[in-house]
Amino acid sequence: MAQDLYILDELVLPRGIVYFDPFDDAGNTTGEVDLGETGGASLSPATESLQYFTSRGKLRKQTRNAPVSVSWAFSLTVDSQNMFNLAMFNVADLSVINQTNTPVVDEPFTVQQGRWYQLGGSTPARNVSSVVVTGSGGTPTHVLNTDYTLDAANGRIFIIRGGGIADDANILVDYTPATETRNRASAGTQPRKGALRVISDNAEGRNRDWWFPSVNMQPNGEMTIISAENAWAQMQFNVGVQEKLGFASLYVDDRAVG
Repeated sequence: MAQDLYILDELVLPRGIVYFDPFDDAGNTTGEVDLGETGGASLSPATESLQYFTSRGKLRKQTRNAPVSVSWAFSLTVDSQNMFNLAMFNVADLSVINQTNTPVVDEPFTVQQGRWYQLGGSTPARNVSSVVVTGSGGTPTHVLNTDYTLDAANGRIFIIRGGGIADDANILVDYTPATETRNRASAGTQPRKGALRVISDNAEGRNRDWWFPSVNMQPNGEMTIISAENAWAQMQFNVGVQEKLGFASLYVDDRAVG
């Protein structure tokens, strides 16, 4: 026996780092991603059994209790709101938007006073300059801060109430977006699958490392986007633990002593 398995009063204050290793389309691991700050990780093994009750008397008695299945429910609270984690929580695919500084000419809008309009459509323009707003035929040229206001950083214009742009007016907008690169998560089709590893760094007690060769990351509950409360945003996952051919469902590795 490598180490003493029966240490009395081995108490643990659990801490550690959680890593997720996404599968590619062929089911192969691609390298572990540190999920960042995690508010907690817990494992709940469960067994299902089949009972048999004899009817050979006035009172039915259980004479068999046969375990027929075992499963592991793993729950994970993630505090780090990075784009990788947000994509997993929203069952979304990650992509990169490469915005260029190519001028946009005559982007059309039909507008209402008192409302905002996003430049760039489904791929919003950011950090725009050289903005010119005109009527549908190129005239008149509308006046900034009289007819409309501009949020250049977010690429948005606001039609001022009582200004020179009437309700239901057709306008054209010229602008130049800045050259920049940013990430985007867009809704996908299925939860992310991969392997999960927890490397312990306990505040108290011996460290042990957990490895799940095959899991799927199932978002659970709410993720706060705006709140009046003084609380950190979190994401909850139910981690589906399953078997992978040639592996056990989970492994727990002790650390060497002495």
